[in-house]
Amino acid sequence: MKNKILIVVFLVSLIFIVKFGIEMPAIICYNQANNLYNNGKYEEAIIKYKKSLELFPSKDKECKIRINLALTNLKKLEKEAIREKKLEILQESSKILTEKGCAGFENKNRT
Repeated sequence: MKNKILIVVFLVSLIFIVKFGIEMPAIICYNQANNLYNNGKYEEAIIKYKKSLELFPSKDKECKIRINLALTNLKKLEKEAIREKKLEILQESSKILTEKGCAGFENKNRT
C-alpha cells in the first residue's frame, strides 16, 4: 500500500513538473515584460513579450501575453506623429490578438 501511494505521489509530481517546467521560462519572461511595461520601458517590454511567446506558453497564458503585447504596442501611438505609422501600429496590434484565436469576432457570419 505504501508503495502505491509513493508511486501516485511520484506521478502527480512528475506531471506537475512537466506541465509547469515547460511553461516556466515563458512565465518568467512574461513577468519581466510586465515589469518593464510598468516602468515605462515599452520597447524592451515588447521584446520580452515576443520572447515569451517563442517559449511555448499554455493557450491561456499565450492569450494574456498577446493582450499585453498588443496594449504595449499601442503605447507607441502616443509618441508617433505620422498617420501612416499609426495605422501600421494598429494593424500590427490587431494581428497580434487575432493570429492565434485569442481575440476576434464571435460570430464569423458578420458582415
